[in-house]
Parts: sequence; structure tokens; C-alpha cells
Amino acid sequence: MIGHDGPVTAIIETLDGKNYVSSSWDKTLKIWDSSNNSLIKTLNVHEDSITCLIRLSSGLIASGSLDTSIKIFDPKKNYTLIITIDAHDDGITALKEINNNYIVSTSYDKTIKIWDLNKNFTLVTTLTKHYWVVSDVIQLNNGLIASSSWDQNIFFWDPKNNFNLTKIIYKAHDKEILNIKQLQSGMLASVGADRIMKIWDLNSTENAKEIIKGHQGAVNSLYELKNGKIATVSDDKSLRIWDVNNFNSDYTQILKGHKDSVTYVTEFNSREIIATTSKDNTIKLWQTFPNNTNFGLYLLIVILVIGVFIAIVFIVFIWKRAKKRSSGRALLKNDNIDF
Repeated sequence: MIGHDGPVTAIIETLDGKNYVSSSWDKTLKIWDSSNNSLIKTLNVHEDSITCLIRLSSGLIASGSLDTSIKIFDPKKNYTLIITIDAHDDGITALKEINNNYIVSTSYDKTIKIWDLNKNFTLVTTLTKHYWVVSDVIQLNNGLIASSSWDQNIFFWDPKNNFNLTKIIYKAHDKEILNIKQLQSGMLASVGADRIMKIWDLNSTENAKEIIKGHQGAVNSLYELKNGKIATVSDDKSLRIWDVNNFNSDYTQILKGHKDSVTYVTEFNSREIIATTSKDNTIKLWQTFPNNTNFGLYLLIVILVIGVFIAIVFIVFIWKRAKKRSSGRALLKNDNIDF
């Protein structure tokens, strides 16, 4: 999908599944028709690069930018701008929704801010313990808020206790942490500029349960697919699909197609499609496979179907040729009849 004039930073699917929305360093949001991937609308909304984009549970769209603002749009009203929040003292790095009631934003200004959706997006609190850029934030199944930072640490905050800092994974990575996700298993996955993905047991965070290597550049984003596998993207221009039961590289799909760093990965569950965005200014869509299936099995089925088709065509060809010869002999025999 081509349309942006700068690196693409994120893409989401609208609540009704009719549109994709993408964000870019070109300061625009672009709206795409999901039925044919065509560009239908461009929103010139920010004064600087748009770094992050989320869909809220209500269906509203929120974008964050290096212009330090958060903007909220309503897809049901032709993507009308509802509100602009002057959020941080420096560029915004990530946005997440928690408890269906709050937006959490992170920033280059080293802070995390909580905004109340039900009170006209008023500021609830500011968290300030990180000492470098805060790169990402998520809410865990147990209600805690986890944040990652370029300071290489992962912090855990308790919303039920005034967002007090309750636990820290010190030096979780050797370089900047760029993205975190909680997996279906309850484990925490983190990726970073050290080219590594780590899997953490939240009941015992002294050492990572798994350390997964393979990418040849910073790992920028990860996403757990509906089939249970983990997708990661990197500055090495690749998308990798990891089998959570065996992180050995022999069991990893490596998909290439982008011409520059891949910045973001997600899955559109309604279509079982993986979407990636890149600094090459493009968005690519990749077909995924259902749960508990094997890519090799699908390939074998495809080969068998093609083989059967070729066999049928060949049999029909032989039958028609034989029929034609039979008709020719009959005609020749009739020509030799002496009246």
C-alpha cells in the first residue's frame, strides 16, 4: 500500500472493519478502504511526525505526535477531529487505552501521563520515575501498568494504589527497550535495540525465561498472532514469525519485502492478515494461517491440488486427442466404402 510521503509508523483497523488508518512522519493520517486497499482520504492533522496510533474501545481513533499533542477522531463522523490534547513537553512515543476509561501516553520527556476519557480527557496523574525516553506502556491482566524505556528498565505501576511503582526489571535489555506486550500465556515479551526478544515470567523476573536472537538489527515492534505465534519486525527490513514452542531459528519464518526498516506490526483479526509499516513509506499486508496449523501442510495441500488439476487437464487432453483420432479413423473408413 503506497501513499505516504514519509516513513509509516502504525496502522490500525476501524471497529467496523471497513477502513484501515495509517500514520506517518509526513504528519498525516491516511484512510484506506479495507475491501480493496485503496486510499480514500488523507487527514492533515499534526504539525510534526505522527509516531503512534490506537483505536479506542469506543471506536474513536487517537494519534500521538512529535508536536507533543494527542488528537482524537471519530470515524463515524467522517473522521472529524473531536479534541486536541496538549499532552507533553516533548514528542509522544506511545498511546494505550486502559480499563476502557483512560488513555496512557508516553514521551521523549521521560514521563507517563494518564488521561480520563470520561472527563473530557483531563489529566489524572503524571509518572516520572524513568530517567530516559519512555518507549511503551501496557496494562497487564492483573491490572498493573507496565512501562518500558530507553533506560533499559521495565517498571510496574499499580493504578489501585495511586499508580505507585511496585516492581522493576532492572536492565531488562542491554540497549533501549522499544516495545512490550503481554502474551496469552501471561508472560511478558520485550524487544529492543539490542536485536533481542525476551520472554519474562512475571512471577519471577530476575532472569528472562527465554532470550530469542535472530534479527540483524533493532527489533522495533512485536505482536502475538491469533494462532499463538509471535511476529517481530526490525531495522533489518524483515518480518519474523516465531513458534512459541520452539524459538530456534529453524522454526522461524522470515518474510522480506520492505526496502528499509520495518517499524510496526499488527494483525487484523477479522481477515487473518498481518500488517507491517516501514521507513520505506509503505504498508504491506501478509496472509496468516489459522490456529494449530502448519505452513508446510498448507503448501503440501496446494501442491496436491495443483497436481490434481494438472492431471485432470492432461487426462482431458488425452481423451479429446483419442476421440479425435477415433473420429478420423471412422471418417477414413467411410471414405473407403465402394458404392
